[in-house]
Amino acid sequence: MKKLFMSIIGLCLVVSAFAQKPVVVVDYFTTTSAKQSGVSALRNHVIAGITETNRVNLIDVESEASLALEANRRSSDLALGDQTARMGKMRKLGANYILTGVVSSVSAEKQTIKGVSFYTGNVVYSLKVVNAEDGTLIGAESYTYSGAAGGVANSSESAISTTLEKAKRDMETFVSKYFRAEGVILEMGQMKNGKAKDCYISLGASSGIEKGQKFEVYEVKTIAGREARSEIGMLVVEEVVADDLAHCKFSSGAKEIVEAFKAGHELRVVSKAKSDALRKAGNFIGGIL
Repeated sequence: MKKLFMSIIGLCLVVSAFAQKPVVVVDYFTTTSAKQSGVSALRNHVIAGITETNRVNLIDVESEASLALEANRRSSDLALGDQTARMGKMRKLGANYILTGVVSSVSAEKQTIKGVSFYTGNVVYSLKVVNAEDGTLIGAESYTYSGAAGGVANSSESAISTTLEKAKRDMETFVSKYFRAEGVILEMGQMKNGKAKDCYISLGASSGIEKGQKFEVYEVKTIAGREARSEIGMLVVEEVVADDLAHCKFSSGAKEIVEAFKAGHELRVVSKAKSDALRKAGNFIGGIL
């Protein structure tokens, strides 16, 4: 009875730990060639796209007086010298990660084909995700929207606006790669012929979980005081039941998942990153259309 009670307490602690969304501070984007108005517009679209995923808690440096920098100091040597101190302030705000951006272009090009003139957007930039604790680089992505991948319109402003919307939409793939949702399997679903075909996980609407989303399943063990995990299966969300609950079907590894669950092992679920190839293909098709 005592062992069961301690297991329940442990599971509650695990669920609570993974219920917290990562806190991401969005720093200023820098540029050496693009107009500041374009850089600000791109940054706003990136922020909007990340916010719509409901996967992270964002802090905008522009809304924090302790982190804000005047426009003429953002790219100066003094501003760069302030980075260590600023990172310390970000950590005090609870930041887990820092997002930075470098913008090469936010513009539009006029083209004429068979006497018909139009504009195509040209937005080129990169994003970096940095660990706020030690400043290490988690990852970086480069984005280019030009030609067929850029927005097409009858004015330069509209072409840029349409292209920025593409950048906004692509933040879903970015977030799914760098800020993957993590939770645990809470219980098995209905049994049929002595076998379970579904389960419930500790993630739901408040974490931006949607029907059809895929999760990798890991069996977690502690060996010599260290956490070791091995992938044993895959889940697909059938229904988002509540803010912190989703009903899932087994996509693979059903037998292994059920056996590990019955043995009382922790089963952690991690959202599967969306394919970047699909994002690029979508941009190409969207640009043609």
